[in-house]
Amino acid sequence: LEFLSIWSNDSGSGFEHTKSLYVGRNGGPYLVREWKDDEEIARAAALNIARFYRLLRDAAAAVNPRFRVATRLESFYGERKHLWPELGDRVDAEVNSLLTQGWENNYPHPNYADIPVLNTALHNGLREDEIAAATELEARGGRAWFYHFLASHANHEPLLGIPFPWLALEKLEACRKAGAKALAHMGGVHPPDKVPYAVNQEVFRLFQLGAESDAEQAVASVARRWAGPEHAADLVRGWRLTDEAVRSFVPLSLYSSFGSVWQRLFVRPLVPDIERIPEDERAYYEAFMCTAPHNPNKVDLARDVLFELLTKDYCFKAFSRTDKHALPPLDKAAALFRDKAERLRRAGEGEAARVFEDQHFRARALGCYFETLRNTAVWVYAVHEHIDSADSARRAECRRMLSEMIDREIVNSRNFLKLWEEAGAAGVEWMTVAAEGETPFVYGANFPELMRRRMALMEKHRDDPPRIDPDYMFRVPGNPYGGDAAGDR
Repeated sequence: LEFLSIWSNDSGSGFEHTKSLYVGRNGGPYLVREWKDDEEIARAAALNIARFYRLLRDAAAAVNPRFRVATRLESFYGERKHLWPELGDRVDAEVNSLLTQGWENNYPHPNYADIPVLNTALHNGLREDEIAAATELEARGGRAWFYHFLASHANHEPLLGIPFPWLALEKLEACRKAGAKALAHMGGVHPPDKVPYAVNQEVFRLFQLGAESDAEQAVASVARRWAGPEHAADLVRGWRLTDEAVRSFVPLSLYSSFGSVWQRLFVRPLVPDIERIPEDERAYYEAFMCTAPHNPNKVDLARDVLFELLTKDYCFKAFSRTDKHALPPLDKAAALFRDKAERLRRAGEGEAARVFEDQHFRARALGCYFETLRNTAVWVYAVHEHIDSADSARRAECRRMLSEMIDREIVNSRNFLKLWEEAGAAGVEWMTVAAEGETPFVYGANFPELMRRRMALMEKHRDDPPRIDPDYMFRVPGNPYGGDAAGDR
């Protein structure tokens, strides 16, 4: 082994006394020589983290003197200034940006200057002043690994093989131009038996090998190889449309990555008052949510534990821009791929037809995904606006928006089911599914059954008045401080 990458994530992952631990520093001042101030505790925690990394490095060096340890810096926002000088001598940093503190965003969305993005393929640039910090680390024997996302992780989970080759190449080219020396490739690699036409990965391979440094040439060469010279231009046109759709979408925090699975977004009903659905009827999806028992996300899509995921204003921008800029090119791409596949099949060109058919199903999958996220944004905006507003006309408009959203999401659920059946018959795997059964981290083969339950609940509860209990997370049975949900409330 040449290196070990250690993810601390946002909870500190067991590093005691780090400020990012959800419930606060475990032990706080008591375990770090009583009543030390914030700065002293942060310094002690940083030194402890650094000692652990060096221990791993030195133990491995007995076998491989070149061995390196890399750490993700974002979660150590409380300790960063003390940890940064400790990095070096084969203890590295892997980052979105070396110029931020914690989870700050300092790069704009490729299409919307007012939307900050990091940690996805939408972060498609690298500023040259990042290299000064990287050079400082290199002088101490460390290395900066800049993240690059081109597959499912953080981009459209749990979908497989979504094509956006130009967007993927832009980050690579920006890193090369800025002078970055190392990348941390995030997002996974799709196995070819599941995703035989993974164009993002293929252009990445060409870039790595130096075979095609120009994006247009790289994409065109892949299209010619897969579809043949006669049909390559049509394949490139379809990819251009999907790339346009991806870079025109406004991300919705966790939901645009693992949250669509963790929070069971595809199969949970979008209704005005989620809590009006009895608990036993919600259990089919709540039992598999990766969440704490009293997470307000169960009744409020704008929140997750103690965090505000989305604001009303942000969600208004998200669904408005999705309708105008993201969904239209995606519809065109799906139609182009479908029509081309049908023509090629009639002409007896089965191999080329298969490429377009595969891309057609993936474009449709992305359309379903975008529609669910678009409707989630409408839910956040309209439910919260209805609760916050005293104006009867405004509240009536929110009810109208919610009714229209529910109509759209029921249709979208049917489209999900149709896609499941048609793509399955064609042998195209468009979504990660666990044959062994559903878990909080993956959907299962019972996906169609859950989708039908979702639609039934949306029909049943579509006219409930919008409501969110602001005290939901404090309703713990037997809690002597917050009331008992079974009694004194």
